[in-house]
Amino acid sequence: RYLAGFSVGAGVPAALTIVSEIAPARSRGQLLSACYVALAVGALYADLGLYIFLPDLKSGDWRSLCLWSGLPAVLALPFGWKQLEDTPSFYAAKGDLESLSRVLTKMSQHNGRPEVVWRPPPQPPPPGGPALLDEPVAEAPDSSEEDGNPILSLASVVAQCGLPLACCASLDFAYNFVGFGVGYFFPVALSELTDSSALPPVAELVLSNLVTFPALFLAYTALSSEVGNKPILFTAGIALIASTACLAVGSPGSALMLLGIVALKLSQPAFSQTTNTLKGEMFPLRVRVTALSISGTVGRMGALIAPALIEKTRGGPGSEGEFNIFFGTLITVVAFAISFGLAGLPETNGKKLPE
Repeated sequence: RYLAGFSVGAGVPAALTIVSEIAPARSRGQLLSACYVALAVGALYADLGLYIFLPDLKSGDWRSLCLWSGLPAVLALPFGWKQLEDTPSFYAAKGDLESLSRVLTKMSQHNGRPEVVWRPPPQPPPPGGPALLDEPVAEAPDSSEEDGNPILSLASVVAQCGLPLACCASLDFAYNFVGFGVGYFFPVALSELTDSSALPPVAELVLSNLVTFPALFLAYTALSSEVGNKPILFTAGIALIASTACLAVGSPGSALMLLGIVALKLSQPAFSQTTNTLKGEMFPLRVRVTALSISGTVGRMGALIAPALIEKTRGGPGSEGEFNIFFGTLITVVAFAISFGLAGLPETNGKKLPE
């Protein structure tokens, strides 16, 4: 279980960082939406495994279910190993011009633009030597840039990006708390409705996950518009709070609880995608990897705390207010994160980094 959690914690942020670094600003939100579509397809694949190996969500062949869950990673690893490269931004920061040229050439070929060729900039002449007549002399480096490796240390990142880093970390914590908490809550709650529902628990889980696809379309449409990331974040956060309140107030199986489930599933992708879009657009290359790592680490704390909170504070199965402590904490976490994020972060949609 430790190794599985370590792998997810390392792999998901790396994938999102790659997308944020290779995507043009105008299409970054759309490409992140494509990643979340893959996550939704993966959730349905997991539901199929539950239907086969753990249909009542309580007992069954859990070892085979774990093997089933690991199969996509086994199939994807050779493809990723062969096709994926580090990003051009990474190679540029390292000064590896040969790898940078190779990756940019591959990108131009994949995009049907083989005529686009990148060449390294001309180098300045040695000190005291004559300038080359057939090549322009490169400009002197900006004196504001630090010598050596342009990727800054952890302490430098915290010192230079304190407020935006804290805002992104709080949003990261909130979206992980919501995602992993709700992901843990739904199977537990649905397994308790076996006797009162006409559908088996896995079927209800599938139906709730199917709502994710129209939610992803809504998130994609919003992030592709000119609305702005901060209004989208605010709207999605308020919808999360309202839907959680419906779950807290509604009785099991009631129309209000059903409304809360649908609203939660519709608003969750917009909140998580906007958070990741903001993080990818907020930090310059020199601090991006370190800043996203810090923010992601704080976010993973939310992923750990939410399921533990449910188990430690839930009432008796089927009792009134069984999950109310979790719901109240979720509302508090989301409200704080969107308030702090909206107050401390600038609008990034359609703007260049210096703006």
